[in-house]
Amino acid sequence: MRQKIFSFIAGMSMFFILPFVFSEDSHAFKKRVIFGGGPAGGTFQVVANSIQVYNPVKAIKKFNVKAQTSAGSLENLRKTNSARQHMSVVYSGHVWLGRDGKIKNDPRKYKQVMAVAWLYGAPAQMVVRAGSGIKSVADLIGKKSRSRQRGLRCICQLRTLLLPHGYLG
Repeated sequence: MRQKIFSFIAGMSMFFILPFVFSEDSHAFKKRVIFGGGPAGGTFQVVANSIQVYNPVKAIKKFNVKAQTSAGSLENLRKTNSARQHMSVVYSGHVWLGRDGKIKNDPRKYKQVMAVAWLYGAPAQMVVRAGSGIKSVADLIGKKSRSRQRGLRCICQLRTLLLPHGYLG
């Protein structure tokens, strides 16, 4: 008797559950797309989170976007190139340097990525102290730069700017 009741309950459960599992609107069939952002609280992560919660993106039935924090542009370039992320925010200068194998201390060529969209403007200025005698980027050759923290985005961008002028410090 217990076997018949168990079989009846199991059969009814499958009858009611299977249509939901195989329905087109089911989350079971949605592919998860990983979008690489940046450090928590940074602009890159805000952009990734915004795309994740943007209603037209959320309405897509075939996939859902999951924003993932990262160490920033260079990590995103590497992870997207190796298919550990599907898409990410990367500075265009890093994409260019990566495709040609010109990233400092990283001779690999990142050929599996390409820029597809402009997401936001990130204007920045390089400033020097008044009276320093520095009037142009060329005047920085032979000078030393320092940061309290290694791997900062601003230092990476500074090196990207100075590399064509012979500055390798």
